[in-house]
Amino acid sequence: AKGWIEVFRDPALFEQAKADAKGLSRYGLQFEILECGQLQAREHQLDASVVGGIHWLDPKTVNNPGALTRGYATLFMQRGGQFLHGDARSLRQVDGQWQVDSRRGPITANEVVACLGPQSADLFSGLGYQIPLAIKRGYHMHYSTRDGAQLE
Repeated sequence: AKGWIEVFRDPALFEQAKADAKGLSRYGLQFEILECGQLQAREHQLDASVVGGIHWLDPKTVNNPGALTRGYATLFMQRGGQFLHGDARSLRQVDGQWQVDSRRGPITANEVVACLGPQSADLFSGLGYQIPLAIKRGYHMHYSTRDGAQLE
């Protein structure tokens, strides 16, 4: 079989996922919505708690992550964005706004987005925020089947 099937046990989450998937249609992403009976017919080993699924027919992989990143950067700049080099550790509040030092001098903004992963904790603690962030390894889980059941 091509692709992979995302399975849902919560009807509300399944309805939201179907709406989200349909919203992706304009990008040419291929998928098939499998209502409960269709999913059970295809994957008869699934238990009765399953309410439906989405068969994603296109892989969620990128052959050239560098090209994808450059494409995002180009689109960002075409839409009026700009890249400035600065030091996130210099972030501070000044007169109710945020300010950070950059190669072009101080940059002031009403809002800031910190995208430093778990290293964001270093930035936040210097600002007096205690947000529990840590580095975690192992972003996957292994599941076994019951009684030798196999998925198709």
